[in-house]
Amino acid sequence: MNFTLTGEQKRILTLPLQNPIQIKGVAGSGKTTVAVFRAKHIAVSADDFFRDTHVCIFSYTKSLVKYVGSILGTDPQETANISLTNFHKWAYAFLKERKFWANHKVASGRSVDSILNINLENLRSRHKNRAILKKPLEFYKEEITWLKGLQIIKKETYLEAIRAGRGTSDRVTVQDKNLLWSLYCSYCQDLKQRNEVDLDDFALLVLAYMEKEREFVPPFSHIVIDEAQDLTAAQLIAITKLVNSETRSLTIIADAAQRIYKSGFTWSDVGINV
Repeated sequence: MNFTLTGEQKRILTLPLQNPIQIKGVAGSGKTTVAVFRAKHIAVSADDFFRDTHVCIFSYTKSLVKYVGSILGTDPQETANISLTNFHKWAYAFLKERKFWANHKVASGRSVDSILNINLENLRSRHKNRAILKKPLEFYKEEITWLKGLQIIKKETYLEAIRAGRGTSDRVTVQDKNLLWSLYCSYCQDLKQRNEVDLDDFALLVLAYMEKEREFVPPFSHIVIDEAQDLTAAQLIAITKLVNSETRSLTIIADAAQRIYKSGFTWSDVGINV
């Protein structure tokens, strides 16, 4: 693919190579293209400042990774020091390399649905006519992602939390939250009994490893995060720990139209000062 950057897009390439920066733009404004060109620029320019330069582009989905790859190209002179991945693929490889998967497996979508349906039926039989238990299955899966994304581990924290990022169409009372928390705990317990983890556990496991391994060395000198608004807070926290402390170089690409992101966090909540 051939692209030509103009005006403000060109200026973004030469922004400082240290500390976090954020690039905002609406859909179709060329944010992803600029992100890739900045990664290429960093890979070449940073050689003068840091002995080892390794840039990583985190995109959100496999399809986006493929698209970013088409922009990135295959010229070894431009891409030798650039990695391209999505968070789940990177986290899986990271944990597997450290032998975590010896006694665990990743729950399939069918397994996740089955666990939730069984526990929902159990709750419905004991709490008849509760509207909160009549939602589509996707509602409960998103609530679990929200809980794990914010690393909420105590019921009291959940009961007091404002469900920022979850929209306003679903009214959830304290009584509803008690039922949702019960479903969440049962779901987590069933996964544990099966020696399974879901995709939302990946970030939590990576963070747990980093907390335990004090000698962990961040593998990247610079990181570019595309579609950052679609990541959970836990995923972003994990990514920020992968960049060299000398550079703290994070280029964050996000949709300007979204002020509250998927897990209801702000940049300062995840330790990023853009």
